[in-house]
Amino acid sequence: MHGLPYWGIPSQGEADEVGMSRYLIVGVDPGTTTAVAALDFSGGVVGVTSSKGLGLSGVIEYVTSLGRPSVVACDVASPPDFVSKVAASFGAVLFHPQEPLTVGEKIELTRGFEVGDSHQRDALAAAIVAYSRFRNKFEKIDSLGLDDDVKHLVLRGTAIGKALQPQDSVAYEAPERREPAPARELSDAEKKLRTLEKRVSALAAQVELKEAEVKALQAELAKVRRESAVGLRRDREISSRENTIRGLRSKISVLEMRAGEADDVKRLVKVILEGRVSVVGIYPEITGGLTMVKAILNEKDLPKLKAVRVFFTSELKNKKLLEGEGHTVADPKLLERISDRNYISKKDLEQIKQNKKISLEEIVGDYRRRSND
Repeated sequence: MHGLPYWGIPSQGEADEVGMSRYLIVGVDPGTTTAVAALDFSGGVVGVTSSKGLGLSGVIEYVTSLGRPSVVACDVASPPDFVSKVAASFGAVLFHPQEPLTVGEKIELTRGFEVGDSHQRDALAAAIVAYSRFRNKFEKIDSLGLDDDVKHLVLRGTAIGKALQPQDSVAYEAPERREPAPARELSDAEKKLRTLEKRVSALAAQVELKEAEVKALQAELAKVRRESAVGLRRDREISSRENTIRGLRSKISVLEMRAGEADDVKRLVKVILEGRVSVVGIYPEITGGLTMVKAILNEKDLPKLKAVRVFFTSELKNKKLLEGEGHTVADPKLLERISDRNYISKKDLEQIKQNKKISLEEIVGDYRRRSND
């Protein structure tokens, strides 16, 4: 459709010369600014115009100056009353798409054509879609050597066989009258046979047109299916990429957290090597004579605890048992933790060994000083 010729708006002289001899497919976009676009049966643009306050009479006058409309079209699924009235005024076929045309579709349909504004674009797109709908039918009629008068009648619902007969509304010159040669009287059977042959010929032509129409619809359906498959594949690819991005972001968060823990471990190792802190194991792990006990101990556990210098536990039963055996017991709140490891400063450990009570303020102050270091 994009290769259709552009005729432009004819001059008044050209319009008078064409008159009603040219059949049209007219697109109308009504509104505050009304636009009209007209194509001929070859798909050429005959005229495009738009104007504010262009009423029904103005549209009829403009269209009449271009030719005789066979089809009046709009770009929405429910034709506006104004468009219906234009079609009724000319006795033309009213055409509308099954679904409203999108802005993108109208831009694509009219690419390469000269339009003055969006209203002219919409009217021209409506006419182009209507032309596309009937184009295969036009080409089939052309292949049968028939003219635009037949196309006009077929569009209005006339059977092609009847369309081939002279119409009362079409002027024609009577052939020169000659004396008919004597002819043999046809029998009733011969007359009936000829009538049936004419009907068969007309039906065959209609079948050819319908077959061409079915092929066009099948091609259009195949195109829609291909576009749908491409869109579905694109949606799946986008969904897959989004899932991949979410997975990578999650991994980045985990790595960032681990990197932070690694920095803390580095600082802990540094102060351990400098002798400023001691690591505290979790019972039954004993590290450097230090362990934190969470479970409840009993007397049979005591032989295993001889290597422990300081116990950290909050259980009263453990404190009584251990202190009764002369072991040093401290509050686990004195411990600090980095990356699943408990540790205590050398200063706090010495104060525990000396049974010196440490206030919470001193612990916090000491922790802050160590952090600044």
